[in-house]
Amino acid sequence: MKRIIAISIIALFFSPLMLLAQQTEQGSLTLPDVAEDVRAVENTPVAVPVPDLLPIPIPAAAPPLPKEQPITIPESALSTAGALDARSRQLSDDAFGKAMGEAMVGAFLWDGVTAHLSLYRPGSDPSFSIIFSHETQDGFAFHEPGSGFSLRKTSLQGNFRGGKDNAPRWSISAAFADQFNGLQGQSQDFSGISHRYLSFIPALRFPLGAFTVYSELEGSSAALSLERGQSTISTDVRAQELGIQPTLGIEWAGKVMKFSLEGLYRFYGLINNPSSVAVSDRLVQQGEIRLASSFDISPAFQTGASLGIGTNSSLLWYVPFSIWFDAGLGDVLSVSAKGGLESETRSLRELWTLNPYTDIGPVQTADTHWFAGGVINLYPWKAITLRFSADWKASFGGTGQIWPQEAAAGGTRGLFSYETRSYNLFNTGIEARHTGQQVNAAVGLASQWLDKWDKRSQAFYTSLEYHDTNNRFGAAGSARFSFDSAGIDIPALDMSAYLRLGNGIRLNAEAQDIFMAFRGPQGRMLWEPYLETGFQAGLRLQFTL
Repeated sequence: MKRIIAISIIALFFSPLMLLAQQTEQGSLTLPDVAEDVRAVENTPVAVPVPDLLPIPIPAAAPPLPKEQPITIPESALSTAGALDARSRQLSDDAFGKAMGEAMVGAFLWDGVTAHLSLYRPGSDPSFSIIFSHETQDGFAFHEPGSGFSLRKTSLQGNFRGGKDNAPRWSISAAFADQFNGLQGQSQDFSGISHRYLSFIPALRFPLGAFTVYSELEGSSAALSLERGQSTISTDVRAQELGIQPTLGIEWAGKVMKFSLEGLYRFYGLINNPSSVAVSDRLVQQGEIRLASSFDISPAFQTGASLGIGTNSSLLWYVPFSIWFDAGLGDVLSVSAKGGLESETRSLRELWTLNPYTDIGPVQTADTHWFAGGVINLYPWKAITLRFSADWKASFGGTGQIWPQEAAAGGTRGLFSYETRSYNLFNTGIEARHTGQQVNAAVGLASQWLDKWDKRSQAFYTSLEYHDTNNRFGAAGSARFSFDSAGIDIPALDMSAYLRLGNGIRLNAEAQDIFMAFRGPQGRMLWEPYLETGFQAGLRLQFTL
């Protein structure tokens, strides 16, 4: 049925061309001679109004970025998937300090619907941003609704900030996210798996003469629930991880240098005692104290270093350190480099975000590793940037990173377990980018040379974006080709467009993973045997409030 609909849409696009061809092939018509009648008509000015025709919507991209303005929006306000794109319109200079908002509703194939609402005031204190997003699909990748290929995402986040210079400044961030994934008939026991995430982060900066004291307390919760099928299951169906991370520090900033002393503690632990989790693996902790410095040697050269001592659940003690620098040579070249030893204790949320089909399991261990990396940017011509990057990471002290692995043979839950892997990663990137007033374009190659986290070690990508000078319409497309010596994956091609229908109203069209439309129910694998959403197309209507 979906293929018939797709063919019908294509036929509508090409029908005007077919009619024109038919008219060309037909014989000529003989008309009566009306020349004398025409000459008898007096010359009279005739005013014919120009028809108000809308331009044909072309595949287009996200709306253009706003003009640069001196504002700061908390990073967490932009991190939730599905959040409303605040780039949809230009903001005038006098708009900052006033509350603004946008709303968007849309419909997609396979009963997909979406709704977004955002309210924000970025330019004055107290400033805030509030974002609500909801998306649902009861069926995708050419699978009918109710067959287990369902997806639902809901998120709500708020960020608030206040205070003045040379006075206490505060901020509060809170976020809620809920995601449900159908198990696509792969589990004998369950029909779906859902995750619910909560976070709350208050922070305070308090000036004390030449010093500034700052503190932050991050509390989080990540819960996993399995929805039962028709039969009653006695195994674990729910687990919840609680996390807490307090940070306290003091800093001194001069004209060309800055020093800070900071201490942090991080804790994650599972509650509700799932029997599938070993008691000895229930908790993970990490604590660090570090001294950091940075120096602005000149406007074109900055450098810094840090040194500390830490302990975590995997290592009795370790010595984290880092050194970095940023340098520039006018508008010709810029270079940045970093290196050292660091330790990260990751939440199960990161694992579940990577692979939503991962089963209940123990809290993951600490990840302590060496790291080094650098970026070189060349500016050979106006609006052209050539970027070369390299990153290296290697496990330290027998620790590693958590990675999903297939469930044990004979299991009926149909979910992934996970394991700790030591690793040695070396990744490089090459990119050429053009940034213009109306056209943006990029082409690049991302490569993995040692251990691989992705299926293919090489990925070639490209993107192109255009918008007219008055932001009446725009178009964009992006493609990614993953390959290595073992083969090449079907390219991922996305296209989008927008058309301004009136003051503060936009029509957005989207088509995702277009090549998957020709594969039908086979689709593209996310984590085998689970499929991605695959081909999807729809329209969104966006309003400025």
